[in-house]
Amino acid sequence: MKERIELQETLLQQIGQVADRQPLRAYVVGGYVRDLLLGRRVKDIDVVVLGNGIDFGWEVARSWNKRNLVVFEKFGTAMLQLEDSKVEFVGARKESYSKYSRKPKVAVGTLEDDLSRRDFTVNAIAVSLNADDFGRVVDPFSGQKAMEERILRTPLDPKQTFDDDPLRIMRAFRFASQLGFTIEPSVLAAAKEMAPRLKIVSQERISDEFLKILASPKPSVGLLLLVDSGVMEIVFPEVSQLGGVEQRQDQHHKDVLLHTFKVVDNISDTTDNVWLRLAPARYRETAHEGVRRGRWVDLSRSRRDRREDGEADLPKDEISFRISRVCRKTGAPPPEADGARRRGGDRLGGAPSPV
Repeated sequence: MKERIELQETLLQQIGQVADRQPLRAYVVGGYVRDLLLGRRVKDIDVVVLGNGIDFGWEVARSWNKRNLVVFEKFGTAMLQLEDSKVEFVGARKESYSKYSRKPKVAVGTLEDDLSRRDFTVNAIAVSLNADDFGRVVDPFSGQKAMEERILRTPLDPKQTFDDDPLRIMRAFRFASQLGFTIEPSVLAAAKEMAPRLKIVSQERISDEFLKILASPKPSVGLLLLVDSGVMEIVFPEVSQLGGVEQRQDQHHKDVLLHTFKVVDNISDTTDNVWLRLAPARYRETAHEGVRRGRWVDLSRSRRDRREDGEADLPKDEISFRISRVCRKTGAPPPEADGARRRGGDRLGGAPSPV
C-alpha cells in the first residue's frame, strides 16, 4: 500500500501553504484521492482541516483573490467555484442522524472521525497537504486494499452506514457500475434490508444517482443491482414491473426487463447522451397496460406492424400521459422538449432516433 502520493496539482500546494500559515492540518480526501489512485481523471477537490472549515475557506479564497465562496453554515462547510472545478472545505467532524432525515447534526471531530463517517472505504482515504509531510497517505480503513480487490466496503457497520444516509445504497450501485467494483456481501445484504429507508430521500437526489448509473460505462450493472436489491421497486417501480414479462419468442429470448437493460448497454456503446440511454426504460414503461394484461406491447415497432400481428394499441393520450409520468420521475425532458424524432412516423410510440 502506498504511504505517500505525489500530488502535482498546484492548487493543492497553495492550499497547503495557506494551512501552514494558520497553522493547522489540512488534507485532501474522498473522491479526489480515490480517482487519483485509480488513475482516473480528477476534477473537484474536497479538503478537510482540523479546525474551522469555513474560516479556512475564506483564507484560501482571499489568497486567490476570490469572492465567490459559498458558505453552508449549518453543516460547517464552504465551497469555492473555480473555472472548471470546485473546492469544498470542511472541518473534521462527527455526524449523527435522526430517523426521518438524512441531514446530519455535526460536531467537531478528529480526522479518523471524519473518515469513518464516509460511505465506503475507497472514499475514506486522506492525503496531507502540509509542507512537513506533503503527500502522506492516511488510510485507517484499508481503502487502498479495497481498491486492489476492486470491492466496495463500508468503514463502519453497513447497516448503520445506510441507516444514517440511505442514499448511500444507490451510491454503492453507482460506484459498482462506474468503477467495475463488486459489492461485499454484507454490504449488499444491508442494502436490501435498509432499502425502505430510501423513502426519506428526496426524488431529486434519487434521480441524480439513477442518471449517474445510466451515465456509467455499463449501466446494466447498476440497474440489475437496483432490481435484485428491491430498490428499483421503491425508486422506479414501473421498470421493476417489466421483470418476468415475456416477449415474442420468435424474436426475443430475454424477458422485457433484461432485454431493456441490454438495449441500454448497447446504446451506451455508441453515445454518452444520458437521455438516449434512458429512452428504452422511458418508452417501455408506456406499455404498462400490456404488462398488466400479461402481454408485452412492443412500442419500438411501428404501429402498422403491431396491428398486423394483432397486438393491442394504446391511445395516444394514454401513451403521452405515461411518458410524461416517467419524465417527471426521472427529470428527463419530455419528447416535445428534447426534439427526439421517432421512427416510422410514430411520433409518440417509436423509439427515439440517435440523430
